[in-house]
Amino acid sequence: MKLVHALLDKPGHESFGMIPIVTSDEGGQLRVLGLARASAHRGQSLRTEELEELVRAGHALRVDQELGREPASDAVALWLGDSFNGRAAALGLPPPPLPAEQLPASGGTFFVGPSIALFPYLDRWIIAAFRRFRRESDLKTKRDIARLMRWVLPQRPETLAAAWSSSSKADRELELQRRTFAHGKSQDSLREEHKALLSGDDPNDLAELQLVLFTGGTGVAREELAFRFAKDFVRSDLVTFRGQIDKHLVGVANLTYAQRKDREMDQGQAEVDTSPLALALSTLNSAQRHQNTLVVDGLRHRSIRATLEWLGPRKVLVVAVEAADTIRRERIKLKQYPDPDRIFRHATERDIPELTKTANWRLQETAGDKELGQILDSL
Repeated sequence: MKLVHALLDKPGHESFGMIPIVTSDEGGQLRVLGLARASAHRGQSLRTEELEELVRAGHALRVDQELGREPASDAVALWLGDSFNGRAAALGLPPPPLPAEQLPASGGTFFVGPSIALFPYLDRWIIAAFRRFRRESDLKTKRDIARLMRWVLPQRPETLAAAWSSSSKADRELELQRRTFAHGKSQDSLREEHKALLSGDDPNDLAELQLVLFTGGTGVAREELAFRFAKDFVRSDLVTFRGQIDKHLVGVANLTYAQRKDREMDQGQAEVDTSPLALALSTLNSAQRHQNTLVVDGLRHRSIRATLEWLGPRKVLVVAVEAADTIRRERIKLKQYPDPDRIFRHATERDIPELTKTANWRLQETAGDKELGQILDSL
């Protein structure tokens, strides 16, 4: 049984952040995961009675929740407070689609995963909030956004600029920032940094991006069509979700198609469950972007589509590629996969019918240049 006993630094219902967790190994020994190097000594040889004292003193939140899988050595908790979630939703600033395993606690919900996979939730929310802050004209709403930003990443330049810009006592706010997060800077220099950030380029680096996402089940000649569209029409490289998933697979060189397919499906589902945002961003960042249109193959999950839309690109087009079920089954069997239904029942295939139904374009795998040209024209 994989248990999370407590969350350190007792998160509140108003916050959204990453925090260390207290778990136990198979022998029942407590261990602390997610501490920064500078405070790693806090987790050394933590005993049950010491944890109880931390809980009683208000320095830890007791949760006692079972995890679906063994936590990584660098696991942390992504905490979403109930009050924060409600206020953010009211402002039209919900977080991106969250990891699959939601664990309840007093005052909020938490998600456990590697820090590198969960930190983007804070980073990209701050970018989205600051973008909204710059467009907003109502002073009260701006102050509400700035307050929320302070509950996420208070030291971020965007947060400091928003707090200063919306403050009724701007000079006092500057001085407070100088004493906390901006040591060594004068009020004048800090003020000019804030002005530059508030009037600079769009903080969303994906704002001008057009995404063309190809979806379709195993056995459909989807990747070939996506490759042709990218190469001959957009004149760019094809980016794939599988390329990022395969980076986490080891020892697959000598596997059969069936063995490799099973591992890719399981790994891909685990990546989506752990952090749809991390998988989406790593896929986009793997592209050598020379222009603003990116063709991505292998969309299989509604949560990934929703995540990509949340990130705020200029346009998201989904192209569904279809083929007869009999053709798909025959192709899978020719690759000596014993049971095509095992693939079709897998969680990585479950959302594809809905993605196909709601796609912007539905093509047969035999689609010619005319149909692909129409997609390009629609951009």
